[in-house]
Amino acid sequence: MNNVRAKVPLVLLVFLVVELTVLDRLRVFGAGPDIMLLLAVMAGIVGGPRVGALFGFAAGIVLDLFLQTPMGLSALVFCLVGYAVGNIQGGVLRAAWWIPIVTTLVASVAGVL
Repeated sequence: MNNVRAKVPLVLLVFLVVELTVLDRLRVFGAGPDIMLLLAVMAGIVGGPRVGALFGFAAGIVLDLFLQTPMGLSALVFCLVGYAVGNIQGGVLRAAWWIPIVTTLVASVAGVL
């Protein structure tokens, strides 16, 4: 069994528990951090569009099980954001150290809107 594939559900579970317990209380004007979306963004930056889309879909569908939004809404948004970040990461994000940081910020804002 591939060692990476065995760790993916564990990472999703840990991020989900942290988001629903600890980060749920860190709200400022009704908005809070969304680390499940950041997981999709990180996967897109590191693994490319396919990995970003898969991680985004998995993170979104797991999060949708615990939210009151329509089932699949977070999965669709996270999947699209992960794919988009992975798609632009090829030549652009490797140019300077600060570009992945700005891309993560923009992708996080786009995912929430």
